[in-house]
This record gives sequence, structure tokens and C-alpha cells, in this order.
Amino acid sequence: MDVSVLFGLLIGIALLIAFCLLRQQSYWRRRGIPHSKPMLLMSMGTKHVVQILRESYQQFKGTGPFCGFFLLATNTALIVDLELVKKILVKDFNYFSDRGLYTNAHNDPLSGNMFFAEVEGWKRLRAKLTPTFTSGKMKNMFHMVTAVGERFAATVHTRIGGGDAEGHGKVLLVSDLSGRYTTDTIGTCAFGLECNSLDAETPDFVLVTNSFINRRRHNKLVEGLIFSFPRIARFLGMRIVSQHVHDFYIKLVEDTLEYRKDTKLRRNDFLDLLIDMMEREDADGKRIEGLSVNEIAAQTFLMFLAGFETSATTMSFALYLLAQHPDIQERLRRDINEVLAANNDQLTYECIKQMSYLQQVICETLRMYPIVPNLMRKAQSYYDTGDPKYYLEKGTLVIIPTIAIHYDPQYYPDPERFEPARFTPEEIQRRPACTWLPFGEGPRNCIGMRFGRMQTSIGLIYLLRNFQFSVAAETEIPCPLIKASCLVSPENGIRLRVDRVEGAKPIIREWENFNLSGCILTFFLTRPFVRSHRAVILCAPAGTLRSAQIYCTSMLGYSFVIALYALLGLFTMFVGMIRSRMLYWQRRGVAHDQPAFILGNLRSLAITRQLGVALRETYDKYKHGDGPFCGFYLLLNPVALVTDLDLARNILVRDFQKFDCRGLYHNKRDDAFSENLWSLEGDTWRTLRRKLTPIFTTGKTQSLIPLVTKVGEQLKQTLAKQQSTDAEVEVQDLLERYTTDVIANSVLGLECNSLESPDTEFRTVTQSFASKQRNSWAVALMQCLPKLAQRCHLTRTLREVRGFYYRLVGDAILQREENNIKGNDLMSAMLDLKNTQETGQKLTTDEIIANSALFFSAGYETSSATLTFALYELALNQKSQTKLRKEITETLEKHGDKLTLESLSEMSYLDMVIAETLRKHPIHPYIERVANEDYETAVAGYVLYAGTKVLIPVEAIHNDPEFYPEPEKFKPERFETEKMGRRHPMAWLPFGEGPRNCIGMRLGQLLIRIGLISLLSQFKFSSCPRTPTPLVYADTSLLLKPQNGLYLHAARLS
Repeated sequence: MDVSVLFGLLIGIALLIAFCLLRQQSYWRRRGIPHSKPMLLMSMGTKHVVQILRESYQQFKGTGPFCGFFLLATNTALIVDLELVKKILVKDFNYFSDRGLYTNAHNDPLSGNMFFAEVEGWKRLRAKLTPTFTSGKMKNMFHMVTAVGERFAATVHTRIGGGDAEGHGKVLLVSDLSGRYTTDTIGTCAFGLECNSLDAETPDFVLVTNSFINRRRHNKLVEGLIFSFPRIARFLGMRIVSQHVHDFYIKLVEDTLEYRKDTKLRRNDFLDLLIDMMEREDADGKRIEGLSVNEIAAQTFLMFLAGFETSATTMSFALYLLAQHPDIQERLRRDINEVLAANNDQLTYECIKQMSYLQQVICETLRMYPIVPNLMRKAQSYYDTGDPKYYLEKGTLVIIPTIAIHYDPQYYPDPERFEPARFTPEEIQRRPACTWLPFGEGPRNCIGMRFGRMQTSIGLIYLLRNFQFSVAAETEIPCPLIKASCLVSPENGIRLRVDRVEGAKPIIREWENFNLSGCILTFFLTRPFVRSHRAVILCAPAGTLRSAQIYCTSMLGYSFVIALYALLGLFTMFVGMIRSRMLYWQRRGVAHDQPAFILGNLRSLAITRQLGVALRETYDKYKHGDGPFCGFYLLLNPVALVTDLDLARNILVRDFQKFDCRGLYHNKRDDAFSENLWSLEGDTWRTLRRKLTPIFTTGKTQSLIPLVTKVGEQLKQTLAKQQSTDAEVEVQDLLERYTTDVIANSVLGLECNSLESPDTEFRTVTQSFASKQRNSWAVALMQCLPKLAQRCHLTRTLREVRGFYYRLVGDAILQREENNIKGNDLMSAMLDLKNTQETGQKLTTDEIIANSALFFSAGYETSSATLTFALYELALNQKSQTKLRKEITETLEKHGDKLTLESLSEMSYLDMVIAETLRKHPIHPYIERVANEDYETAVAGYVLYAGTKVLIPVEAIHNDPEFYPEPEKFKPERFETEKMGRRHPMAWLPFGEGPRNCIGMRLGQLLIRIGLISLLSQFKFSSCPRTPTPLVYADTSLLLKPQNGLYLHAARLS
């Protein structure tokens, strides 16, 4: 075809499309109907639908029964006359029984639900589902909702905790909490699922449903085109529901149907009613028409979508308005308390009907914030409004602007004001019908209206009975709405200050038809299904074990049976909670080893007895997996084990602000020592780190060289005396005494003399501090259950150790301040900060004592272990020892046997030996971090949710052949400058990396260097019969160090 002909054809098609669009957008002008000015393709622009509807309604009200409106290429009538609204919704409903929404059940099964369905499909579903939402059904579900309401109040109570620094309440994201409450309510009442979203992570079906609301399959333009040209969209197989949403709900329904069929379980809930409506065969084998699996999935999807979002948002806006009007809030609380008091503090279904002011508050909230701001209908045939000019052609889309009617001063004077009294029976009678439309009106109103109001009422009752809500600095007034959403939803959530109501009495719940034995039995029957979904099934088969109950009651007494049931219930709940936690990584689809009950993945500790080494097996297994981390279980805690070094770098350095907490157990009330630089979190850690950093600069470290060298000389003398009597030396004990003296001298300015007198009090206490406080299992339990540990007053530091340091450091501080003593040590530097006048730099006495203890315990133990491992490796690798000794000797001769910063920096092979020692034996075998917020990695689907503990397995990385060929061999040359440049920067992490690396790294390296120089310049070390090969690590320590000491042969050089 000629290019010019093709070009002309394209221009012709473009002109035809433009002509059609212009003609369509001139439709109302040609008919002489007032209308807003159309925009090409889209008339909504960047405004929220609420603003557009209110502006158009106010502009054209009084010009006729409706005005022209444009939704892309669809002729739309915006109703501005209340009489026409009544006719469309009620009197002439048969002309407008279709909503005009796009549905394609063939290609997009979930769109075939009752809300989207066209006339015939809707009538069939509505008739069969209506019995599910009668008043009787609501009453049967009442006790389930109140159970969730009770947990809702308990969750808010926990979130508040002790309040803020001034003892007031806390600012909470009430929109998120309300969503979790309605999630648990819908899950329990409709599907028999105990989601526990109030207490744990958000269930999968909540995340999936939310993604349909907030992250649509298509953008606004494409969705508009689908709704404007539904026939073309169906021909093209267009879908509005994302594939992952479709797959999730189809699988959920299929698994549930299979489970209920296999177990013959019946709960008489929403799902059972849908199952009863399924296609089946009668006794003669004839097919009876009914619902398919896809149709059941569609109704399930609608039930959850409509039930949880709308009620949660209504509750959030109600609390938002009550917080701004404390007088109304107090009146409502008084009304709730009075009704409950009249019913002996028991909340029943009838109680809610008696709380008239509560219903007025809910109605006024829905007037100001109707969650669905407009109703849509489609003319099924030509409709005459009574005015020859104002008729509606078949296929015309009709919009009833609910939000605009709710703000019409004709019906609601001063509509911007929150006034619940508008909904007293007298005021409602004065207004015409259809002036309040949050649930629609007529045959196609909201089928779940009763349930929605019930769960909203119960949620507000439990909250307002126990808590007071007020405006906080974080509260946005006015509240911005999500522009991209067709619903009225707060853009950034709603944050309010929440305080406890003093003297609030507990609400007594009404328990009906509760069969605990059936629940216990069902728990064990439902385990296979529980593994597939992020929830626990609640069900009680009628009559289960009934005869056993009667027998036990008659033989043992009613009280005993109740006590027994309570114990069984607690045990069942405990087992269920544990099993739920043990399925975390399976639900997430993250690779992991199958955990053992309670022990998690710590079974291998029975063999290796060292967590750091045990992590290596998991790392090696999953390092080439699909994602940058794998799942791991530390007892009951699901942990992300990092297997990708790029992710390790992001966590430690690039995205450090999202992982700045170690997640370590600390208990300030009972153990002030735990409030040190190592354990603290967030801003408290940042403040203390900023104060202490100047103490560990290169200049400060350089000034300590004479002190460390002096102790190094004493180390040589002590070994010389010991070697003269016994050539086999227990080097671990010797080096611990050396580092004890160095740290005590350089940090505290104390002469411990533990090299000369091993049994000094200082040495005895430090050994106790290192060995007794760090039992791996005890610490793991504190980490897994920190709140319980704090309530039990558990501490990581022994009482006598705390007392010793308080006495020792406190006396040192007092003596120096009274006598104005200045020393060349870290204690003097900390005292300078204690007495400084600079804002934000002042150290308290408790901070000095706690961190002095930290510096001592961390410095002496890690440095002594590194020295021990270095001598061990050098004893087994004589060539490396000889080469290092030669470098030391030559460098000392060059500098006149004087150790300075310059001479130390020239000993490059010494640094290689230390680096290779720390590669093979990293004293801290893993690094811990906790995600402060949800963090998306570079791999889709691998998200670290807020609160997830992250482990970076340092020991495993250091022994990875990909970075260190033949990792079991001791090769200091690996750390030559060129070879280090070729490796990933995160391949060597003995001191951590990033802003939260080891603050005392320079001091530690200094005393290790001087210790090795002092020993190797005078002695030659080799293995002896008591030297363990291979080396065994201590099983009671979280750090890597030799088990039962380390013996080497030491020979003095001539």
C-alpha cells in the first residue's frame, strides 16, 4: 500500500474518532439540557468525585430534574431533583434496576457479584441471599461481633501502654485499627475465619482485597473506557479484577468447599448459604441450576470488600468528628454507660436499639462522610420524567449525588456542622424521603446494612466506654480524601490522641450456644486447611461430644467441668497461636526449613550448640534461591535470614534508617545496664551514640598507646614466668587477664593487676558477667517474649554484677570529681561530657556506669577471644607465624623498639593476620536488625514487614567459598589490598557496618595488635597434645570462643 494512502487512512480514522467524541460530548447541548463544560476524554481531572458532584449539584439545582454530566464517552444524567430520586430508586425502580457497572463473568468471574450483576442475575442472587441478613440472623451473630469488640478494646489498651513522656495517651492511627477490627468481624461472622489481624500481621485476603481498592488493575482512563464501551470491552475480554486477586479468592473458595465437604462441617453462615445454592443433581440425576464455584467466589469477594472497608471508614470518621466535638463525645459516652448500667453492664442486641444517641451519631457521620458518595443506575428503557424536554433515553447512565444531597442546606441547615440531633425521630419526619442515602434506597439498597450498622455500633461502644479521643498535632483538619478512589476514604489515615477513661467498667458479653468441646475437636480436624490460609477456622459442630458433656457434668460437678474446659481452651489457644506463628513463612511463600514445634529451626543447636554456626547450614542451602532472604525460626519468632550481600548492604548502610534497631531485649526498670549503646533503639540510641563518638576518635585511641603498651610488657613478663614452669600454656585465660587489665586501665583508669593476681575481685566479677548472664536459651526466650520477660522482671545482667559496677564506677566518678583528678583514659572523657554545658552532649551518671560496663564486657571478651584464635591459627600455621614475627621485629628495630601509631600502621601483615582470624572466627557470628517499617526488596514479593527481625549470618558469609576459596584454610594473604578490592564490601563484617558498627573498633584493634606484638616478639607458639583439633566453640555463649579454654606450647626465643 502506498505510504500516502496509509497516512490518509490514519488521518481519516483519527478524524472519525474525534468527530464521534465531539458529537457525544455535545449530546446535552443539542438537547438543550444544562450541563457542565465537558473535557476531552475525562471530565474529572484531578478533583475528587465528592467535589465534582457537589459543585455540579449546586450549580444546576432548580434548572430541571437533572443536568447533563460527562463520564468519558457515556451520556450521564446527574439528578438534582429529590422527587426524581424517589422515582428512580423506589417508585419506578423497574426502569432503573441496573447499576450500569461493567461485569464480565466469563473472563472476570469476580465481577459477577451481586453489586455489579445485571438485572436478572441480581434478582436471582438477591432473593436467595436476603435471608442471611434478617434481624434474627444478626442477633445470632451478635456475640461473635462483641467478642471481636472486646479484643479491639484490649488492643487499643495495649497500644497506648504507659502513654507518652508526660503520662498522657498516645497518638494512634485509628483508621488502621478500625480496619483490623472489621476484618476480624467479617472473617468470623461470614467465613468462620479467626484472622487475628488486631494482634498480628494483616491476613492475606485483607491485603489482596485492599489491593483491589487502592491498586486497580487499570488506570482511571482505561477503566473509564471499559465502562463507557462495555460491549467492546467484553469482546476484547477486558477484566477489572487483577489476576492475583482472582486466583486468591478462587483458591480460597475451592479449598473451603473441599474442606467442608470432607468434614461435613456446617456453620449456617454466609458461606453455607452459598453452598446450598450450588449446582447439584436431584435424586433422579437431573441437574438443578444453582451457583458455580466462580459465582460463590464472586459473592465472597463482594461480602468482604463491602463489609470491611465501609464500616471501618465510618468508625474512623465518627471518632474523627467526636474528637473535634468533646461535648458530643461526652454525651454519647454517658448515653452508652447509662444503657449498660440499666442492663447490669451486659451488652445485648436489644441494648444497641436503646442507645438512640449512638444511632444519631452514626447517621450524622454517614451524612457528612457517606462512604459511597453517589448512586448509579442505568435506564432500561425510555423514561419520561413528566417534562417533555427532560426525558432519559434507554442506556443513559444516571448518577444520584448522595454527598451533594447530604450537604444541601434546604434539608440540612448549616451542613458543615456536626449535629447528631438532626436524626431524632421528629427531625427525620420533617425531612422528605431520600435525603439520607448512605445505604441507598429501594429494592437495590445495601443488603448488609443491618450487619454494617451493628458492627459499627459495637466497635464504637467498646471504644468510647474505655477511651477518650481528642485531636492531636498529627490530626489533619480538614481531612484530605484519596482522589484516585471512588469511595470517601482518608488519604493519610486518621490519627487521634487516645486516653484511657478512668474508672471504666468492663462490658459483660452475652454468650450464646457456645460449645467449647466442639471448638477443641474442630481445631484438630481443621489443621490441614489452616496450613493453606492465613487464618484459623472457628467452628462448633452442633451436638459434638454432647453425651460426654452431660456425663462429666453429672459425675464431676458443673464447676469442675467448666474449669476443665477453660484449661483445654487455653491449651488449644496456645497451640493454635504457636502453629499460626510457625506457618508465617509458608503463608508468605518464602523458602525455609520446616520448623519444629516451639523450637523452630534451633534443632540443629543440639549438634552444633552455637547459633552462629547453625545459621551457616541454612545460608548455604538457600543462598542461590529465588529471593534475597530465606525464612528462619528463632524459637517462636519468624526471622528473615539474609542470603544476598546487596540486601545486607542496604540494611546496614544505604537504608539504615529503616533498620536502625537491633531488636534486643532491654528492661530499664529492672536492669539499667541494658539501657546501653548496644541495646538502645531509635532516637535514644542516636542521642547516646552522638555523645560517645568523640571518645573513640583516632586521636583518643592514639593517646592510649602508652597505657596498652605498658600492659603488653606485663603480659610478656607473666608468660615468661608461667613458661618457665610449664611450657603448655592456657592462653585463653592469660589473654582474658591481659584484656581485663587493658580495658580497666584505659576505660576506668584502674590498676587491676589481674595478670599478676588472677583471683582479684575485678577478675572474678568480670568472668561472672561474661559466663553466667548469656545463657543462649534464656536470652532467646527474652527475645521471643520481651513483654512477658519484662513483666516477670527478667534481666540479662546478674544483680551482683550490677551492684559491683555501680560501686566500682560510682566510687571512681566520686573520687575524680572530689579530687579534680584528670586522667588520660576514656573515663575522663566521659566525665568531661557529664560536666559539659553543650546542649544534647551531657551524659548522666547512669549512662556512664551502664556504658562503662558495656565497654568493659564487650572490649575484654571480644579482644581476648580474637587474640586466642589468632595464636591458635598461628600455632597451626608456622609459616605465617614466622612471616609475622619477621615483620614485627624489623618494624620495631626501625623505630627503636618503640610502638607508635606510625610503627603500627607499617605492620600490614599483622593487620592481614587479624583480619583473617576474624574471618574464620568472627566473635559476633551474626548481626541483628529489626525493620522499622515495611521494606520492599529488589525482588518482587520479598517484603520485610515492619517488626520483622533480620539476621545477617556473618560466620556463614565469612565461610562462603564464593568469596573466600578454601574457607577452612588460614590465609592472611586474602586481605591484601588488591584482593580486598575484588570482593563485595559486605563479605567481611566482624565489626558490623554502617552507622551502627562497633564504636570501639579502633580500641579493640589496638589492644589486639599490641598483644600479638608483645607475645610474638618474645615467644614462639605451637600446638601441644592438649590443643583441640578441630576447634570446638563454647556452647553457652552467644559469642564465638573456645570451649574449655585453649592450650598451646610456648617457647621463649633466644
